[in-house]
Formats: sequence, structure tokens, C-alpha cells
Amino acid sequence: MSGFNQKVCFNLKFRASRSQHGYKPIVTEGSEVLPEQGLLISETKHEFIEVSLSQYYSVSKEQFRRGLLVKQGDKIRKGDPLFIKKGLLGLGEISMVSPVDGEVLIISEDRQAVILSFNPERKLIPAFYKGTVLKIENNSVEIEGVGHLLQCVYGVGGDVFGKILNLRKYNETLRESDLDKSMAGYILVGIKTVTPDAVKLAREIGVRGIILAHASEEVFDVLGVEVSSNVSKELDFALCLTERFSESELQLRVIKFFEMVDGLDCSVSARTQIRAGSIRPEIWVWGDEISISSKPGYRVTVDPYWNYVFASAEFCKNDVTFPSGIICPGVKLRGPLSNTTIKAEVTVPAACIEEIDIFN
Repeated sequence: MSGFNQKVCFNLKFRASRSQHGYKPIVTEGSEVLPEQGLLISETKHEFIEVSLSQYYSVSKEQFRRGLLVKQGDKIRKGDPLFIKKGLLGLGEISMVSPVDGEVLIISEDRQAVILSFNPERKLIPAFYKGTVLKIENNSVEIEGVGHLLQCVYGVGGDVFGKILNLRKYNETLRESDLDKSMAGYILVGIKTVTPDAVKLAREIGVRGIILAHASEEVFDVLGVEVSSNVSKELDFALCLTERFSESELQLRVIKFFEMVDGLDCSVSARTQIRAGSIRPEIWVWGDEISISSKPGYRVTVDPYWNYVFASAEFCKNDVTFPSGIICPGVKLRGPLSNTTIKAEVTVPAACIEEIDIFN
């Protein structure tokens, strides 16, 4: 079966790496990490000052070189001497000191100056995952652990963290009247769709994210997102679709996932990249092992049978001509499990089904 295979998994063992150029690990191998814990750190120097000797004194390059007391990369404190030149018989001493706490960035003999960087802005990258640090290499940290995973088809936002709150509005629209300030810090799930005004209010009251089946273009407009963009926008909020952009109901296995993880801590990565190496949003939920059984099934990802699940699948011997006029490999699906009102056997394009676990 081809196409995007959406993962819905319980008790999934994983190994994942977190890395960023220019960042340094601040954890050790073997240590336990939590999702919001700092994993990598970077110091971006954003203020500079030039301390120039030539503004006040006249010395040669050789005298400047001999009198330097610092070198590039040195950490210094306010008041530390940078240069000193003793005068004859100890008289007429020339010196310059650092006006700030910082680091020696550049030494210019031509200008007889020392350029200092100071007031660094520290940026942290969180672990995102809950687990054990397995390996550290340069600016990369590998983590292993166990979690419950729901993969979405599209999302906007960055990495957010919070507890799962299942609203159980599986066939309903989330509206402003459904929200209150007690939902601050939560990831709202179990929703068919949402109004633009509800998204605005959710962000205002501190909701961390919303996971739903589908959303209108107006919802993305509220978030300042262009849906056609190849890479989704970074926000301090996450909105993820489990199904598609057009109207759709939640899959039964997704509903089951939300039922089983309600109230647990989770990490949401809403970043999406459709082309050039597909990246899909992921919801990782952290908690104890969940005891659940499953059986295989086959889900349809094309209308008019979107989200219908069947018990068995068999490739057609020859290419099939479908009502749309497309001729392609087909699959016969038998034994409908999610909708007993349709006929017992249907044929769909092979690229439009995925093998899934049906949770009991």
C-alpha cells in the first residue's frame, strides 16, 4: 500500500535526536530528561563595544602588541585591564580597562582597539521527549524512551507542551462559549472542527494547542498562516489536523487514542513540511504503559469512502478504471468495520488506502 501512513501508536519505543548548529548540550549521557527541560544552549552575542587606545594615546603597533594583556576569546570582567604600557621610571603609565563584563571578540592592531561582546542572549532548546540521554555528539543529543504517538497530517506552530484535555466533541464544532480560563496550559483534543473566533480566544486565555479533524481557511487566516506554504509557520501555539482540510470526521482509532491519554502530559511538534523530505506534526504523550489490544484493518483515504475501515484487502489483477476516469492499480476491500451501511465490498485506488491498527 502506498501514500502517507499515519501513525497512531501506544507504548512506542523510540530513539530520537535533537540538534541545532551552534548550540551546546547541557545534559550528560545517562541522565533522565523531561520534555520542557533545557537540552541545548546557545549564546547569541548581540551587543558590542570598541575600546580604543588610539583615541587618547599615540603608541606604535609594536608597543600595542607588547602591552596587550588579553587575547581573542578571553572572558573578562568590568574593570579588568586590557592594555598597559609602563612609562620611563614608572612614570606616565598608559592603560585601558574593560567597561563591561564580556568576551574579547576582535583585537585590531591597526586601530589599536579591542572589540568586546557583552550582554549575551541565551537561547534554550528543550528536550521535547521524555526519556534517557543515550548519546551526545557535538551539537546533537540522542534520547531513547517510550511514549504514545499520534501523527497528524498538517499543523502550524512550534513545539508546545501541556496536558491533554479531551473535550469529546467528536462530531461538533468548538466555539467561544465552550472555552474558559481553566483551560490555560492544556492541549485541547477530541474536536471535529473550530471557529476562527474560538481559536483567537483560545490563544488569549493561554490554551497551548488544539488538535482537531479539519479546519477552514478562515481559521488559518486568524493565525496568519498561508496554507499553501511549503513549511508551516512557527507560533507559540499549535493547531494540528488529524484528517484533512475539507470536512471530515475523526477516525475511530484517533478517538480511541484521545480517550486513553486524557489528562496525561504531552509534547506537540506542529511543524509541517510537505515537500523536500516530508515532516508531519506529532503528538507524543507521556505516561504509564497502556494495556490495549488491536487487530489489522484497512483505511480508505479517498471519497466517497473517506475514513471507512475494512477487514481485508486484495490487489486487483489488472488496472481498474475508476469513475473519475483514472486508470490505476486497484484494491478490493471487504468487510466494512467502521460503517455497516455500505456494501460489503468496494474497490478503490491502491494509493488511497493504508494498513492500520484497530484498537479494541
